[in-house]
Amino acid sequence: MSVTALEKGWIYQIALGLQNICAFFLLPLLAFIVCLDVTARYVFNNPLSWASDLTTILLLCTFVSAIPICTAQDGHIRVETFYEDYTQRKSAWIDVLGDLMGLFFTVLLTVRSYLDVPRFFARGERSDMINIPHWIVAAFVGTCALATTLVLLGRMQLALRRALSKEDLANENQPHGLN
Repeated sequence: MSVTALEKGWIYQIALGLQNICAFFLLPLLAFIVCLDVTARYVFNNPLSWASDLTTILLLCTFVSAIPICTAQDGHIRVETFYEDYTQRKSAWIDVLGDLMGLFFTVLLTVRSYLDVPRFFARGERSDMINIPHWIVAAFVGTCALATTLVLLGRMQLALRRALSKEDLANENQPHGLN
């Protein structure tokens, strides 16, 4: 898959922006809260009651904000033992199938998260210990899932082009391997 084709587009820039939120805001905040809680718990024998809730939310947001860039950079795991023996066309069709399976999950997550936002807002649902509104977390998860959906659509388009391409018919029976 040509990652450079995705890197030139706006979809990649959205994924990169979410990665930057993760790298420059969420991870440092997560590390700070964990250090603060460990210090309070073991030095002062007074654990922070809200730290567990906050670190759980930060961990979730860190994870979902990293998925779009990981997907855009083709950082997912494959069974390379099988994949490297496939022809270029067959590997492209496998990529299309994998992207379709990923789309099923990310579309469901996007829709469910965005449907939860108004409900959480109307009810005023919040975290128990830190009073963070759940609608903010649901909106962030939905945005990250939407970005992943867009990345998967872009990847699928590139894989379909490769699968339907007439260029490599001469080398069709040659396995391409993973370099």
